[in-house]
Amino acid sequence: MIKFFLSLLNSKKFKNLIIYGFGQIFNLLTPLLLIPFIVDKCGEENFGKTAISFSIYIFFISFIDFCSDLIGVKEISENRKDTKHLSAFISKFLTIKVFILALSVFILVILIKYNSFFIEERKLYVFGMTILIGQCINPTWILQGLEKFKLLTFLNILSKTIYLLGVFFFLKAENDYFIINFWFGFGTIISSLIVWFLLITKYNLRFVVANKFDVLKYVNNNKGIVFSQIFVWFQLYAVVLIINFLGTKLEVGQFRIVDQVVMIFRTFAMLSFNFLFPGVCYDFSINKKNGLKKWKTLNGAALLLVITICVLLFIFSYEVIAYFNVTNVFLLSNLLKIYLVFPILHYTNIALKQLLLANNLNKTYVKITIFTTVLNIISMSVLFKTYSLYGIIYSLIFVECLLIILSIIILKKKSLENK
Repeated sequence: MIKFFLSLLNSKKFKNLIIYGFGQIFNLLTPLLLIPFIVDKCGEENFGKTAISFSIYIFFISFIDFCSDLIGVKEISENRKDTKHLSAFISKFLTIKVFILALSVFILVILIKYNSFFIEERKLYVFGMTILIGQCINPTWILQGLEKFKLLTFLNILSKTIYLLGVFFFLKAENDYFIINFWFGFGTIISSLIVWFLLITKYNLRFVVANKFDVLKYVNNNKGIVFSQIFVWFQLYAVVLIINFLGTKLEVGQFRIVDQVVMIFRTFAMLSFNFLFPGVCYDFSINKKNGLKKWKTLNGAALLLVITICVLLFIFSYEVIAYFNVTNVFLLSNLLKIYLVFPILHYTNIALKQLLLANNLNKTYVKITIFTTVLNIISMSVLFKTYSLYGIIYSLIFVECLLIILSIIILKKKSLENK
């Protein structure tokens, strides 16, 4: 084990982790720097409005992305040395993403024009469309598949720097909250265009006109796992809409502040998945035993880090919440203490998700994701009426526990079948 850790410290993967981690620390600190400023300028209620609109954009992004962080990364990771194949695949994938973007913008324009919910916040939703455009052209999935983490770090830092500067310089009054999402998307657009130029220049990538029948066939073959990501969105982001529907925008803002602390761990879990998943797929394709060993070591270390930070945040929960300039520190600090159970369970699920997909259990993953998401939405709606914001957190923790149990049962069954 000691030899393994020493070899790991000297490996290219560890160096990539340091580079990637540096970029992600900046990525994680951005909202912590911005939220106290936003709440001070706009108030918790207006901050809640931006959270609601952002959740709606993420819903459209779950279609636009077309599961690029899974099927896109896997395809590029396994064919990283074949430039011709990469050009054809990336062109086909971008064709799909651009078409879905155009359809999404059309739907949003109709909603903004005729639906009262969107009409009330027209500027917020119009300016926020930069988020959809930015995510469509975002080459993160390509960089992850190629494991080009220096370039990925550059992308993250540049996009968040533009976002930070845009909000700090242009958010002057309480009603300026509509520019927050605009700058988030604009930062992604500018940084993505620069990285695309570097990618095309370095890897000699060329756009290939995709055959429409190939595109339709590819969409049909992957519709299941893409559909499952819609349920992942419901699991992670629909909570804001549920609170808005059953409660108030103030409660949305309060939950979003507490959730932003936990979002650090969610982001860490997602980024850890993005960093480790290409290597897990590659290692499992060569030697499953060694791949499993690496999976245990890397995810074990990451989980230990998550637990340590959660304990520290639990101890200093009051001070953490007070930093955000909120009106009811006592309520939100108590919510945070309970909510800190979630990151530990969530990271465990992310680690198990790597194994499920590396073992080609995509259909099974889709089924359990759909089932637990539906259950989560029902339980949140029921528990919120009795326990308010506490009920939302109880539901999230319960569903993560259920996911862990189901994933372990499925993986054990797969292991027995292989034997």
